[in-house]
Amino acid sequence: MTDLHFDTEMVKNSQRVRIFQAHSVVGLDTKFHQLTIVNKKTSQTFVRSYDKLIIASGATNRLPLIPGVENENVLVARSYRQVEVLKEKMNSNHKITVIGAGRAGLEFALAARKINKDVQIFDKDESLAIHYVGEKVSGWLQEQTKENGISVRTQINVEEFQQQKDGQLVIKTDQGDFTTDIAILAFGFVPNTVFVKNELETSLDGLICVNKYLETSAPDVYAIGDCTSVKFGNGKKVLRTRLATRALRQAFVAVHNIFGQGRLQEIT
Repeated sequence: MTDLHFDTEMVKNSQRVRIFQAHSVVGLDTKFHQLTIVNKKTSQTFVRSYDKLIIASGATNRLPLIPGVENENVLVARSYRQVEVLKEKMNSNHKITVIGAGRAGLEFALAARKINKDVQIFDKDESLAIHYVGEKVSGWLQEQTKENGISVRTQINVEEFQQQKDGQLVIKTDQGDFTTDIAILAFGFVPNTVFVKNELETSLDGLICVNKYLETSAPDVYAIGDCTSVKFGNGKKVLRTRLATRALRQAFVAVHNIFGQGRLQEIT
């Protein structure tokens, strides 16, 4: 994991880069080219102007409105720290339940099996990863998952998490109650785009719409990474695969286009 992080000291020491840590952008005014920012430590709000803007605000875990979801043994993994906590919990517990059978959920389940954990996976859909692959591949994934010793339950809805005095976590579902040591939620992600509301065109699920040059609906504003909607080459279907390699490519394309060195297109 540490190999994925850039040299923050080099960036901090640069005379041409200014980093605002513990700050949040809470507003965007594309007409006047301004950002409204709040200092999370002091609650002070201030405005900064921009000439060109690249939005790379990412996404956060989608948390369901299920009683008990705030339990310390109900985990999500998006940030570096969350992944570290998950690794600690996974190493110190034996029975692991993964809720959500998309790409991330399947990877969590297989990772747990590799260290000889007792793993079960729940999903509300009839087939695994059905939003990413076709029925044939989905069926193959389900067979492979079971062959790896993972218990699979589909068309199941989680209704509540209850922590027991003996340390066990009870997962109440419409198919009965199940016990586990920890539960890992893999419900997907929500883009961090609240601050662009009414300023940029977004999809129904909040993703910032960009063209093939990564330009948004406002002049001088680009968007990259998990906060954007990326389309296939036919320009119709949105690509929901979120990868660091794609975000890095988008960053290069956006910066290249900002400096006017001949327009580059994002490769889909």
